[in-house]
Amino acid sequence: MTTEPTVAEKALAAQGATVENLDEGALDNKGAPKAPAAPANAPPEKKGDDEENSVVIVDPAKAAEEKAAAEKAAAEKAAADKEAAGPLKDYTSFPESPAANAAIELLKEAGVGPNAANEFFAKALKSGDLNDVDVAGLEAKLGKAKATLVMAGVTAHYEGLAAKVTETVTQVHGIFGGKENWDTVKTWAQKTEKADPAFKAKVDEIRSMLNEGGIRADLGAKELLRLYNSAPDQKGLGTNKLAVGDSTGTVIGTALSRAQYLAELKTAHARNAKPAEIKALDARRLAGKKAGI
Repeated sequence: MTTEPTVAEKALAAQGATVENLDEGALDNKGAPKAPAAPANAPPEKKGDDEENSVVIVDPAKAAEEKAAAEKAAAEKAAADKEAAGPLKDYTSFPESPAANAAIELLKEAGVGPNAANEFFAKALKSGDLNDVDVAGLEAKLGKAKATLVMAGVTAHYEGLAAKVTETVTQVHGIFGGKENWDTVKTWAQKTEKADPAFKAKVDEIRSMLNEGGIRADLGAKELLRLYNSAPDQKGLGTNKLAVGDSTGTVIGTALSRAQYLAELKTAHARNAKPAEIKALDARRLAGKKAGI
């Protein structure tokens, strides 16, 4: 069986040659020459390991920014956790004090929670001295301008409270016929409440009324005076105590001398006292005249 010569063989035969006469590599790639060796100073061939372990150049400025951002985030999280764990869940509302409410709104806008805010004012609340407010801390948190506005609101609120306390003290002293009588009853009440829980409950309620000021303080002081004058172990504040009605024994104050009456009357008019309070002062002065004072 004969094999048909290939095209290449036919072409060679036409030239008087055969496949055997060809060099290796003339057909296909068999015997192809090898690539020359790399020169001695050529860089080594890159491999996958070299690419993975290449040196990364770090930008110091960018690294510092990233570190600062991470520290800030950590500090904010710590502050948020501390606020959430605190006893105060919301700010106290002061409907009667726009100044206090304005200060609170500034703190809220700055993201300061009630527990964090309390740390700025805790010492001052305990001492009653505005100089004990942590103003430096407020300025660091809010900036100097906003901290100044907060302190303006706090100061206005504090001064309003101080004026209210002064007014209440004058009012109560008048009902008791002076500071000396008030101190006598106060000492008695503090001593009595330690031994009598039921009496302490009454005194706590009276304290709340005195703190409210105004008509509530007036009623609370009169009730405390009534309790003192009706106590079996006390002789009362003298024979000139003034009561309304024979059955109720509700005391509206002690008899007043002319000087006391004029001072009380001036104070009452200054705070726009109601007619009933003015009549009570007139009755106390009348009692004073009958008592010869």
